Amino acid sequence: MERLKFEFVVKSNEDPKTNVICLTSIMDADKNIFLFPEQLQPVKQHNELMKTQTFQKVKATLQKRHEKRQVWISLTPELRDTYMDEDGNMQFKGYLLEEITTKTQPVFTNDTSTETLTKILENFAELKKESKQSSLKNLSEKFVIEKFTKKTSSVTQWMNIFEAECIRIGINEDIQKIQVFRLFLEDSCQDWYNSMLIKYTINSEWGIWKKKICETYVNKGWSPIR
Repeated sequence: MERLKFEFVVKSNEDPKTNVICLTSIMDADKNIFLFPEQLQPVKQHNELMKTQTFQKVKATLQKRHEKRQVWISLTPELRDTYMDEDGNMQFKGYLLEEITTKTQPVFTNDTSTETLTKILENFAELKKESKQSSLKNLSEKFVIEKFTKKTSSVTQWMNIFEAECIRIGINEDIQKIQVFRLFLEDSCQDWYNSMLIKYTINSEWGIWKKKICETYVNKGWSPIR
């Protein structure tokens, strides 16, 4: 019997305090992956899928936010009609799903020069960096917080809100907090951030940044030291 691999992820609901299981993608036997748009991900929209015994196991397994499982499910006629049209295209409620295309990886031979290898690795590192920065920017758009300026009344209160938002969004690593922190600073606070970056680098502990900004802006804004 034909089957598909379904990926389920626990995400935050419209109410940030509650969770919802979402169907994020489908993979066929040829390892082609098809993505669901966010508005079609909540599993409550997938009635036929929820009736399967496999989904019941997934439901019992996924308990915490950001947990995920990928499972194979055999296609009943009802499931096939739900996720495939008469021509075999992946769809849901008339929406054609986006297919992920995998770029062909470069083939290395003994004749590949060191310079060529270096360029390939540099390009890969740059693409990885751009992807990570784009991801952090997308996450920052989910924050519910005003930007910090020298006019912010309470730096301690603002930092508490910022850290709470990091936990809610799923930003837990120090380097990620420091990177996304820059996106919420304005005016001379950007100069303060750059001076911290020079002195402590991006790989320092988040606790240092938190302590320094609280000390700097506890009474008045930061002014450059000459």
